[in-house]
Amino acid sequence: NDLGATFAPAQAGEVTKVVVSFALGMQMTSGDTLQFFLPGLSSGLSTFQVTVTHGSASASLAASWRVSDGRLSIPVTVTLPRDTTIRVTVPASVGMLLPPTGVRQNDEAFRTIVDAFAGDVERSFDTVQPVGFLGPRTFLAFTYADGLLFPVEITLGIQPVMLIAAGETITWSLPGFSGPPEPFSVSVAREDTSLDPVQSVSWAASWSQAAHRLVITAPENVVPIANLTVVVPPAAGMLLPPAGVRVASGVNVTCNAALGPVPGTDVSAVEPVGSFLIDLVPSGSLTFAPAK
Repeated sequence: NDLGATFAPAQAGEVTKVVVSFALGMQMTSGDTLQFFLPGLSSGLSTFQVTVTHGSASASLAASWRVSDGRLSIPVTVTLPRDTTIRVTVPASVGMLLPPTGVRQNDEAFRTIVDAFAGDVERSFDTVQPVGFLGPRTFLAFTYADGLLFPVEITLGIQPVMLIAAGETITWSLPGFSGPPEPFSVSVAREDTSLDPVQSVSWAASWSQAAHRLVITAPENVVPIANLTVVVPPAAGMLLPPAGVRVASGVNVTCNAALGPVPGTDVSAVEPVGSFLIDLVPSGSLTFAPAK
């Protein structure tokens, strides 16, 4: 009944606290065993303590972890009463890592096996918190004549592994960049796993100068595992930072997809751009000696 898993923080590839909760329909006693299969998660520890709570009572129980099949086994050494909600907490201190490619919502591979005197149970989870992922390689690149003084074409790439629904947004944090106060449009090329040709459509975009954030809004559902290439045209009026762009520039991307939200994640490949400007004035000079 209402068997679910949640994660905090919920960021792909990062250490997380795992909470498994369920309504217990039978009493469990010493000698029974709880097993949870959490595919894709990993930890360098094979044994650790978990906290099991029901109502106001809690107990620390020894657990074993088998990374090959993501199996968390917990021998029960206390009485867990029937008709109560049980919470099993794996603390972040054990170093449990979420899968680097995220977690699909309500993934049926998450399941439990209960070996109990009152009766064995095997079933899939009812709910699994989704964790989004925007691809193994996100990038930011430029096409420009002099993007430090004039508007530049910006190209951004992601590969979301979750569905992005119409109306949901992708946000890039671009420190030092400048942009227009009015909304504008960007071109988004979508290449998915089908044999259909690459599709390019217009998405609504906006720029917040105070937050240095570019926000684009999906006009339609975007299927998972689609390569998205976003092109911000020079006509949008985006300017590069006067000091140029460094590889470690603090550029990151987020997504509010309900089926897999993504918190701030560093863009993995940023094209560096140097600068000879000081206070927006070219600082280079050329002299001759003798000048004859």
